[in-house]
Amino acid sequence: MTRRLLILGASFCIALAALPERAHAQTAPLRLYIETIEVTREQGQPAPPPPLYQDNVLLLPVRLVLERLGAHVSWDESTDSLSATLPDTKIALRLGEPTVTVNEEDLEMGSPPPLRSGVMYLPDGVWCRILPIETRFIEHEGTVELRYDWVPRVVTVTQLAEFPRFFQARTVLVEGEYRGWRAKGLQGPVTQGPPGRHRGDWIVADESGGIYVSGEEPDSLDSTQRPAPRVRVTAVPGLTEAGAPYLKASRVERL
Repeated sequence: MTRRLLILGASFCIALAALPERAHAQTAPLRLYIETIEVTREQGQPAPPPPLYQDNVLLLPVRLVLERLGAHVSWDESTDSLSATLPDTKIALRLGEPTVTVNEEDLEMGSPPPLRSGVMYLPDGVWCRILPIETRFIEHEGTVELRYDWVPRVVTVTQLAEFPRFFQARTVLVEGEYRGWRAKGLQGPVTQGPPGRHRGDWIVADESGGIYVSGEEPDSLDSTQRPAPRVRVTAVPGLTEAGAPYLKASRVERL
């Protein structure tokens, strides 16, 4: 079993161990796990492109990985270019070009992104320069595991609304006004209603909008107080039946 730890830095990667040399070509398709979930065929969709191991290089399909991480991805046929957006990262790639643009900074890849059966791939050594990911290649099992190295941080309500798939199952911090049940005048996910019918659901609002919080309402806070009390909510986002994000709080602190 081999392991690579790929960490986003200023412009470097750290490899804990190199993948082994192989005297034979890959025979069976490799299975890909992203955030511990195996990537399989979705209903009504073609089979997803698998990772490839060629010439001692691990290749990962670009669009598939980015979409499964929760990015917004688009393809421009007129320029043969791909664009992807995550909360803190914008990525642009073009077939035939040996550079990838990350947050308006051009990074040299050494060679253009390889195309296999009409699918754009990137080597894992490039992935680690554009995103904070950890990959683990288990040769004898024929599996590749990929995990986004997320560090809990303050995010906005707008970011939670724009990237619900990315934030699901990740711990986030949201800072804003404690609004109790007062949703009047607020924009954002709060306009789609609470996650359930529990009196314990309440609202936190930042400058970008409001979002419901699932959990017991803090006893020491008064939503009628002016100015409104400010809080920091530590939570894991979930989605309501209507598809709106909300916060499953584990901690609420007064600021």
